[in-house]
Amino acid sequence: MIIITLLRYLFSILTALLVMLLVFVLVSVVPIDRTPYTQKDFYPVMNQNLESLDGLAIPPAEHGFAAGFAKENITPAYPTALAGSGLRRLHFKTIHDSIYVRTIVISNGTTSVALVSLDMLLVPPEVTRLLESELKTIGYGLDNTYLSATHTHSSIGNWGKHLSGRLYSGPHDDALVNFLVKKIVRSIATADSVAIPSTVSAATIPVGNMLYNRLAREAGTIDSLLRVVEINRIDSSRLILASFTGHATCDQSGSLGLSRDYPGVFVDALERQGYTMAMFMAGAVGSHGCIGPERGRKLVNQVGETLASAFAGSRELLQPVNDSTLVMVSVPLELGSPQFRISKNWCVRPWLFNAVFGTYRPELTALRIGDLLMLGTPCDFSGELTGALDSAATRLGMRAMVTSFNGNYVGYITKDEWYDVDHYETRLMNWYGPGNGSYLSECLTKLIESLDE
Repeated sequence: MIIITLLRYLFSILTALLVMLLVFVLVSVVPIDRTPYTQKDFYPVMNQNLESLDGLAIPPAEHGFAAGFAKENITPAYPTALAGSGLRRLHFKTIHDSIYVRTIVISNGTTSVALVSLDMLLVPPEVTRLLESELKTIGYGLDNTYLSATHTHSSIGNWGKHLSGRLYSGPHDDALVNFLVKKIVRSIATADSVAIPSTVSAATIPVGNMLYNRLAREAGTIDSLLRVVEINRIDSSRLILASFTGHATCDQSGSLGLSRDYPGVFVDALERQGYTMAMFMAGAVGSHGCIGPERGRKLVNQVGETLASAFAGSRELLQPVNDSTLVMVSVPLELGSPQFRISKNWCVRPWLFNAVFGTYRPELTALRIGDLLMLGTPCDFSGELTGALDSAATRLGMRAMVTSFNGNYVGYITKDEWYDVDHYETRLMNWYGPGNGSYLSECLTKLIESLDE
């Protein structure tokens, strides 16, 4: 009798658990929405955002370019979590490389713009939120501050909020976030204060046998172009900003050393070549991995030094920008409901995604420097998508340079035909459903066209 009673009790518990599970699924899971993006509600709103730039008045330059620069050490005084290698809630134990925020300020007498790059996985959204007000204290704002990061996967964490932030960067640390904001603002103020007349040139340099398509392998394509901007100041100091599409995941994933990964080796090598300050911004790193030996310091050094050598052997490709036009625009990026997948055809409901990841205000940013057009994206933007943007810019007599991590984050944006490939870029990190590769490419093309004279 006792056994029968116990079995009935267990059956009741199991039944209750199954009912609860069924209710949870019903309120939390929905089919993937594969409606073409052109038929969704956000599409006409985004078109209105972009059309607001039609006829954009580009202020005439008062004189040629002036440029200033600065860097601030952002290595914490205490060990933080390491961000960027899965659920790696480990604290760094050694400092292989100190990490920095590097800034270049460019002005043409009418407009001033700060280009800022952090030696971090990305520009944390919480940092961006605080910068919105703090930049005003030095006469800047998010509308003239172009943000990016090196995307090293061996840098500091503790900057995320919500459950997702805790998973990939560790518990939120208000003091660390405020420290980063203070350092960024100081670097911009310093760079602005030392700006002097300068000339600007740019180049796009092919680099062979450096990358592979880690999402689609041989079926995919790669963007193996090193894009550089060189600034020569009248005091003979030289600055360089470079961007490349290789993921900065060359160091060992289990390493407990704080490191700038290959971008650190690269900028250090450029400074040994005679540049006063070199800085790096992650390009369209989605789907792109670096070829080389087993992950570790050997690969870190090999990739960084190979890129530096490729540039040193191709400096003749540098061409002056054609004028001192300088304008930056930001456009709110409208997205559909998040579709975080749990299987090929099913995803969690938006309310659950937002509870875990939070809600932010992503933007697309564009900065025109003469005939050079920098395009900032809030994601791991795929290098497979840059060819069409290069072509759109070339048709208008401009050169395009796509960067990732412009201050918010919306996951991976990959080529549409790979959406159903079973890979973490598409399975776990493509947060807004199918079609967004074409959608963001269309938006960025319209941004390019809006900044044409």
